[in-house]
Amino acid sequence: MTAAFPELALYVVTRAENKFGQTDISSGVTSQDEYLRTVGALFCVYWLARIGIDGELGFSFGVDNDWTPRPIPTPATEGGSLEGDMAKRKKFYENCDWRLLQQLLLDADILTAAPATVDAALSGGGPPAVAVNEERMLAMLALTAVRICCGGSNRRSGARLLSPTPHHPAPPSIPLCRCTTS
Repeated sequence: MTAAFPELALYVVTRAENKFGQTDISSGVTSQDEYLRTVGALFCVYWLARIGIDGELGFSFGVDNDWTPRPIPTPATEGGSLEGDMAKRKKFYENCDWRLLQQLLLDADILTAAPATVDAALSGGGPPAVAVNEERMLAMLALTAVRICCGGSNRRSGARLLSPTPHHPAPPSIPLCRCTTS
């Protein structure tokens, strides 16, 4: 990931001397937590692009030690009961409108589909066969990383990641749909 986005290495830069109660990240969390948050957001885009392959599993349940998406949990695989976090993940997996999420990436021209497979998918024949528009995907990943680094709020602490100032204006909105004219 850092080969594609070398700026991610900036998360590991810290002061030579840390003072108690201070962090090097404006969100108030550690640089490691911010790094993991950003990589997690990038993986969300990755898993959404893989809907119809293994994206639903990776997005919902994560991966194992071999980076393989975890299977749908069952009481047998979870030690006899399916409770808490895994139960919530399974419910999300079962109730999410995966076609709608994939359509979002198709509408944004991040993914492209063969017309025949889109027609089949719309009539209930499964997800369309898609290809990645590499230029648009790279732009989406870059915008995702910039958005995580430059804006939003930390819901746990209520702190702003960057408050709008003359030096740090509010981050721009990111359009997700490709605009066309008639």
